[in-house]
Amino acid sequence: MDSKCCRLLIGSLANVPSPFSRIVATDYYDGPTDGLVECRVCATIYSFRKLDWGEMQNVRIFSLSPVAGHFIADIEKHLGGETQPRWPVWVIGGESPTAVLKVVDDLLGGASPAEFVVATQNLLGTIEIWRPIGSFEHVDWFRELNLELQGPSNDPS
Repeated sequence: MDSKCCRLLIGSLANVPSPFSRIVATDYYDGPTDGLVECRVCATIYSFRKLDWGEMQNVRIFSLSPVAGHFIADIEKHLGGETQPRWPVWVIGGESPTAVLKVVDDLLGGASPAEFVVATQNLLGTIEIWRPIGSFEHVDWFRELNLELQGPSNDPS
């Protein structure tokens, strides 16, 4: 996979390989819906949040908010010997060490306002759309991104 750094994706791009390699998910529903995601090239992390999804849930719209000056390694430093992350997607929850939960909460709380919106089935897969988010209040993201709400079917028949 020819992956570019997240910093090279600024603008209105479509159908590009994801720059991300690892996710720390704080919420999960048939895939990560909230948490932190890391660029595989520069290790920049973003707080991500699901804004919407298609009827088949195979296209999800996420906001990305940079978390300046921190890295996924900041979370890993607080792991005890009994807990190991499960990469590429590490879902944390009540069974995670308190120190890890606090660090993740602090990182999420320190994120900048949302800067980008992406449409994808999987943040680690192909990014269908990556563009600046602007200052929208309430948006129909599927209409704004010119996507069909239903999206392509995953039915192999």
